[in-house]
Amino acid sequence: MLSGYSLEKSIFKPLTEAVLVAPVLTSGVKNPLWFGLGERLLAARERCGLSQEALSVMAGINESAARHIEIGRSVPTLSTVENLACALGISPTWLAFGFDGFEAWRERVPRKGEPERAPPTPKPAQRPCPETYRGIPERLRLAREQSGLSMRAIARATELSAQTIALIEAGRSVPLISNIEAIAKSLTVSPGWLAFGEIDEYE
Repeated sequence: MLSGYSLEKSIFKPLTEAVLVAPVLTSGVKNPLWFGLGERLLAARERCGLSQEALSVMAGINESAARHIEIGRSVPTLSTVENLACALGISPTWLAFGFDGFEAWRERVPRKGEPERAPPTPKPAQRPCPETYRGIPERLRLAREQSGLSMRAIARATELSAQTIALIEAGRSVPLISNIEAIAKSLTVSPGWLAFGEIDEYE
């Protein structure tokens, strides 16, 4: 899955424009899957013994940007997440959304009695990225047409503007992982498929 990657300069919002995040854990309601990105990134990086600086160089992104993602201070674009996942040799879906990212959104996911799945084993290397996030326009258009929802309806459901949805579907904007998860939820498709075209290969 990771063969044939090509390293490109990451598209990341400048830190001055970064969205500051203060994840709030709620009771009885499922939190957005991307809230766990920083924790998954830290665990994967430490598991393979990489420093933030080394990972940043391998991923082709700013070290300060990587640090802000890891501590939950900013929300990255899908391209940045894919570059980090590529450098670590892991699934961008898992990094962005965890294993639940391979499934359509469910408000409550039963956990009692379910064995916890082991995280993927990182295989760090400086490798080219396939930029699978660039397929979002086609996947978004397909899911929207199959759902019968208009861009305005998706905008209302996600609290994004119709213009934002239109720019993403036209391929003129690389969405934040938070936005793509909200869109996937409104369309009842998995965020991993919408973002990266991935299905669960870890089962």
